[in-house]
Order: sequence, then C-alpha cells, then structure tokens
Amino acid sequence: MRIGCQIGMWRSDDTESVIAAMGKVGVDGIETFTTHLKPYYDQPRKFKTLLKAGRLRLSGAYFNSDGFVDPAAEQAVIAEAAGACRFLQAVGGDFLVVNGGIGKGQPARNFSDADFRQLAKVLNGIGAGAAACGVQAVVHPHVNCMVETPADVDRLAASGLDKSKVGLCVHASHQLLAGADAYEIYEKHASWVRYAHIGNSRDRKGCFLGEGVLDQQRLMRPLLEAGFDGWIIIECGKEGVLPEEYARNAVAYMKATWPQTGWES
Repeated sequence: MRIGCQIGMWRSDDTESVIAAMGKVGVDGIETFTTHLKPYYDQPRKFKTLLKAGRLRLSGAYFNSDGFVDPAAEQAVIAEAAGACRFLQAVGGDFLVVNGGIGKGQPARNFSDADFRQLAKVLNGIGAGAAACGVQAVVHPHVNCMVETPADVDRLAASGLDKSKVGLCVHASHQLLAGADAYEIYEKHASWVRYAHIGNSRDRKGCFLGEGVLDQQRLMRPLLEAGFDGWIIIECGKEGVLPEEYARNAVAYMKATWPQTGWES
C-alpha cells in the first residue's frame, strides 16, 4: 500500500510550496483538488517536475460540482471531470475522487429518488470517462453532502450506480461527524473500496490517529481482509500541530500498526 496526504491539510493555495513541504514528511503521494491542477492543465511537464522534485506521485484529485443533480448540467459536469482525468493521465495520477453529491446547504435539503438517480447517472459517466484515461473514479461519502451516511451509500448503489465504473473512497470521520455508524460502510462495502482517507477525532476535533474515538484496527480489518492494497490518504489535523508533524506522526502510526501490509516506501 502507499501513503499520501491531502493538500487541504496545509490550508494553502500555494500548490508548489505544499508539494515541496509534503515531500519531506515520508509520504509517497499527494491528493490535490482539481482546482489546484487547473493552472497546470496546459503544462503537465512542469507539474511532473514538481512531483519529481518532491519525490511524490499524484495519488488523485478531488472533484466537486454544483451540477451533480441538475440534468441540464450533466454533460458539462462529465466533460469537466474528463478534463481532470486527462491531466491525471498525463502526469501519472491514479484516482478522481468525486465528492458525495452536492452539499445539503442551509436549510437542509431533502434529496429525492430522482436526485439520486441523476447523481448515479453522472457518476457512471464520470467513471467511464476516467477509465478511458486509465484513471479510477471513486465516490466519497462526505459530511453535509448528499451522500454522507451508510444509508445514503446504499441508496446511491440502488439508484443505478455502476460499481464496475465507480469505486468507493472511505473516510470514517465523515460518518462520525454526521452522527452515523462510522464502521458500517467499511464492514458492508469493503470489496467496493478502492481508495481510503484516514483521520481521527475526539470531541469533534481532529487528533492524532491513535488518540481519537475511531478504532483504526476495526476500520482497516475488513479492507485488508478484502484485499485492499491501494492508497491511504492522511486527511486530518490537530489544533496547534503543524501539518508536517501530523503527517509524520500518521506515517509512523500506520507503519507500526499494520507492518504486515508491505508499505511501498
């Protein structure tokens, strides 16, 4: 397996400085947002040089849109995702991480069956476009989004989603924050998981992996038993702790906790 970091941990729009900083913390890759990549769409060689200097791979890019459930925006959303996938292909990126549908907003929105069917249709289109580029699309259940709880995941799967085109990206912290069962998605859908984020929480605040309320062994067990051998992306932080320190701590924790996995670096 490989360990990466999510660029959002650094809370910076300076992509180049974050890549340089991340290259010093012992991870194999970086996950960005597609917005960080767009300035490099016409200069992939420059971006590859940045990754090489940091001794990093691009594990994936996080894609969001306001048009996931708007039939009129369907083709535009799929085309935008395809553009990101072409860039990922050019620089050796592996995954397009698709946000769990649009945000619920304020006041909270009740999503209809038609909304879920439209999201599944768009995800299938994104997944097909990604596969054509040698990239794997994964949907990421996310707190305060259309798909955040285990029940939402099941509803999406029953709405026409093609699991052969769209994998699953897990991160139990989101289910914890949503007040849902943090383990159910892992235990029920382990064979569908293609990509994972990792973090922990205590009193609804980020903390080191071994300190929070989430049982990391329980989360990982079904994935390992299902043969998961992909990216695990650190996406968390702790108040008063620099992201570099948090990432080093997380790397050390994972390698000590699951030494049997054969980490690549």
